[in-house]
Amino acid sequence: MPPTAPAPAPAQPIANIAAVAEKAAPVTGAVGNGAYAVQVASFSGSKRKENAEVFKKRLEANAGLKADLVPSEDDKMVRVFVGNYPDRESAVKACEELKKRAGFAGSFVKRR
Repeated sequence: MPPTAPAPAPAQPIANIAAVAEKAAPVTGAVGNGAYAVQVASFSGSKRKENAEVFKKRLEANAGLKADLVPSEDDKMVRVFVGNYPDRESAVKACEELKKRAGFAGSFVKRR
């Protein structure tokens, strides 16, 4: 009988993400104010807006994170951002913590 791989470690509760994001000093403000955010998803295709909205609602309900939907300049893509940080360092800290959680491995920091 071949050996079996050990079971993966249990995922950390997603609720911890909200606490980490809050500790990283988010600020409020509109897109384009020079702040940074963490991009957690993007959608393209004919149902991009609908799919992004569904994702946003699930993210807010399941992770306790406020998300913003931002269309690309050509409106061919909708990006999903979490947080609004005053500097890159704060955003990187939040992004690093998010990446430790299931479903956020592809997240990255982006200037708003």
